[in-house]
Amino acid sequence: MRIQQITLLVCIMTVLACTKVNTVVDTPKPDLRDIQVTVQLPSGSFDPSLFETVSYYTDASDKGTERLSKERTFTASVSKEATVITVLTGDHGESYSVSATQKKTYLSSSKELSEGMCFSSEPTKIGANDAKVTLKAMTSALDINIFDSKHFALDEKILSVSFISEGSAVSSTTVNWVSNDPGLCLKVGDKENAAKVGMVFKAADAKVKGKFKVLTDRKDDSGNASTTYIFSVDNVEFASGKITAVSLDMSAPDNQPTRRVGVLGDSISTFLGWIDSSYSAYYPGNDATSAGGTGTVQQVEKTYWWKIINEKMSHGVLDVNNSYSGTKVVTENGVKGFVDRAYRFNDPDIIIIHGGTNDKNKTSPLGEFDYDLPIGQLNETCYRSAYIKLVKMLQNRYEGVQLIILVGDMLTTPYATANIEIAKHFGLPYVDFTKGGTITNDTANIPKSTGSHPDAKGMQYITDRIWETCKDYLP
Repeated sequence: MRIQQITLLVCIMTVLACTKVNTVVDTPKPDLRDIQVTVQLPSGSFDPSLFETVSYYTDASDKGTERLSKERTFTASVSKEATVITVLTGDHGESYSVSATQKKTYLSSSKELSEGMCFSSEPTKIGANDAKVTLKAMTSALDINIFDSKHFALDEKILSVSFISEGSAVSSTTVNWVSNDPGLCLKVGDKENAAKVGMVFKAADAKVKGKFKVLTDRKDDSGNASTTYIFSVDNVEFASGKITAVSLDMSAPDNQPTRRVGVLGDSISTFLGWIDSSYSAYYPGNDATSAGGTGTVQQVEKTYWWKIINEKMSHGVLDVNNSYSGTKVVTENGVKGFVDRAYRFNDPDIIIIHGGTNDKNKTSPLGEFDYDLPIGQLNETCYRSAYIKLVKMLQNRYEGVQLIILVGDMLTTPYATANIEIAKHFGLPYVDFTKGGTITNDTANIPKSTGSHPDAKGMQYITDRIWETCKDYLP
């Protein structure tokens, strides 16, 4: 018997597993799915040339004709809307290919990813002597959770994610977010609020070694508007018709970018030659033994801020030391305070604020916690309001900046508790050297040169306390 044509209708099944969806936006899905079609020839008398090419079409207007391989297979590319595929034998040849590069937005749940894949079907035939056709999934997927277990890359915008495999088991795939995509504001979260990115691959069943690249909007060391984080991985499983979960912790990539640290302070944070030449400095000249000091902070390497950046941090560099001896947080009688220097940084990732000692010494009025007032209405002549204004100005000017507040050991209770309450309100890390604002002048812990100025041992104590408390913010 000669078979002139076989026609087979096969429903494309999709993955039914579903996880919680982290977004309500209607994100685009993959344009194409690949399925492998296998033709098993019938027994009996027939003309093999009739089976050298096979055509197909779907109910979503996909169509194609493929020459069978030696294994009697070909790959059909079908759109995500397809639910039925019709497979035909024919006598003409035509190819239909699909790119493995994805340039769509996948904010992943398993349900969304499954729409780019299909399950295998059981072999189906029309009659005892007819050819059989089997569909097999040709795609697999990764459900990628991107988070920061510390605080190094929190809130950075994710511009793109790519996976580059070693070997040919899978094709490289990139997911891009562009200005008109709903995923534009996808950001790095903590572990409980991980950014979720899905990728659909044309992949063989295999455990694969490769690299993930996550591009964010953090400026790189050259000032360019993006930074690439690289993660080397082993044994990522790709399985046809299945989704594999992968976690990328932005606090531990192969390459941690440099973080620029700014310092905003008074005399305790100064060092001549490292601050603006028009600013007054206490260290090193005024710390000399001839001036009544111990003279132990004669090198910049003895200061707490230098030690934090260069000894404690692995990826720190100074942005600007914006410290001025004798200044207060408030502006008073025309004397400029911290608020007036808020915009004198370059491009900081982190700013350490060490102020309030002179406000306490000169009894700056406390004022109110005016959190709800806009920046322009905050009173910078009162301590609480000026400090709130300072925080808001820094956060507005330097997007994504991490502020760290120091509560100096010389602050009396109302000033110390103001710093602590403001830090808590804005969710900022702080280091309290007053033990809750109830103990002041803790000279046993912070040895002094003169007055409120730490000597070298005091600087080391400050350094150690900052690192102990805030190391998860200081890569």
